[in-house]
Amino acid sequence: MTTSAAPPSGTDDDALLTQARAWRDDDPDPETRAELDALLSAVTTPAGSAAPDSDAPGPAEPGGDASGTGTGRPGPDDPVATGADTDGRGTGGPAAGDPATAGADTGRTGAANPSADGPGTPSLVAPGSDAPGSGVAGPAEPGGDASGTVTGRPGPDDPVASDPDTTGADTGRVGAADPDTDADVVARRARDARAAALADLRDRFAGRLEFGTAGLRGAMGAGPNRMNEAVVVRATAGLAAYLADQGQAGQPVIIGFDARHRSAAFARATASVLAAAGFPVLLADRPVPTPVLAFGVLHRGCCAGVQVTASHNPPADNGYKVYLGDGAQIVPPADAEISARIDAVGRVSEVPRDPASSLITPVGDDLVAAYVEGAVATALRAPDRPRDVGVVYTPLHGVGRDVVVRVFGAAGFPAPEVVPEQGDPDPNFPTVAFPNPEEPGALDLALA
Repeated sequence: MTTSAAPPSGTDDDALLTQARAWRDDDPDPETRAELDALLSAVTTPAGSAAPDSDAPGPAEPGGDASGTGTGRPGPDDPVATGADTDGRGTGGPAAGDPATAGADTGRTGAANPSADGPGTPSLVAPGSDAPGSGVAGPAEPGGDASGTVTGRPGPDDPVASDPDTTGADTGRVGAADPDTDADVVARRARDARAAALADLRDRFAGRLEFGTAGLRGAMGAGPNRMNEAVVVRATAGLAAYLADQGQAGQPVIIGFDARHRSAAFARATASVLAAAGFPVLLADRPVPTPVLAFGVLHRGCCAGVQVTASHNPPADNGYKVYLGDGAQIVPPADAEISARIDAVGRVSEVPRDPASSLITPVGDDLVAAYVEGAVATALRAPDRPRDVGVVYTPLHGVGRDVVVRVFGAAGFPAPEVVPEQGDPDPNFPTVAFPNPEEPGALDLALA
């Protein structure tokens, strides 16, 4: 994958946001539109306030802050109005037993908190002590229990009496204001979210994916610097223009795809653009290995082929490989010429598409069978030589297993031993970080 060096349409944040909104409005995929909506919302939400869909704490009830702790002015429904904060610190207020307290000593005899730390049924708590067997420390020092919570009569060593870094609960005493209030936390989170979203947008719009190794490859997501339906549509429109300029308008194009996330959808989008441009399309009806697609270009007399795959890239990536009529991946200068035609594509919403076109024909087992036959005929130079060999094979969660097994059988070799944990296609590639046999550890299961 390579990225264009072209900068965004503007150099400041306002120009970036304008560009992002324009891309979002032209994006044909609801999923990637929602991605941009979320990023734009994070960037444009004023610091100190939470977006409607954020998980930040909401407005406080009267008499309490957003975390539910007391403010010294309890409201009629405030759970700390009875004289104890919900975090277990006393307020020095009325002595009514609050069943919602966390088991803190209030200096009063009352019913034990049913949600106290200790196991079993609640018991009565004597003044100045914790319930025996509760898992809390023993008798409290004057002015506080063993955990350091306040009883309304702070002692000289009470850490709450002078510590400004408390949880923000009301202690009933005049002291330094808590420097880390809930409003501060919300504002800081909003600033951090905005900075992260802005950096993400800058990367997504830093340029566009360019044709590098055979075509496009990159992380999936919204924006021109990611793999998504809009990028696929633009690339296909540019490819169609290039083929037409080479005098190949109306010649067939074959399209395959692997089992990665979104591969089948990207292949269908490719077919819809080519068919609308007048190219007969042979569209694979199942995931196929890349060599089968390259073989199909020659076998079916196509002017080009497209395989939707990211090869050995991580699970979050996808790609778009282009083959010309010789069955080989594109090389210079064809890649630059296709790229120039992609740059000339206007709005994605204005690119003609025809997903139901009669020009789209499915291909499947007939293509695979022809590939198997061709592979065997090419490989077996000495058909009478011994074939009793053992082979361990792993597709690394790709789509090669079924074709490899068929080739071995057709050639008269014993079936390879397929690594079971890696045999089925899986777009998440759960046993490897990179589905690349050259990566350390990728072949550990095959060699076990």
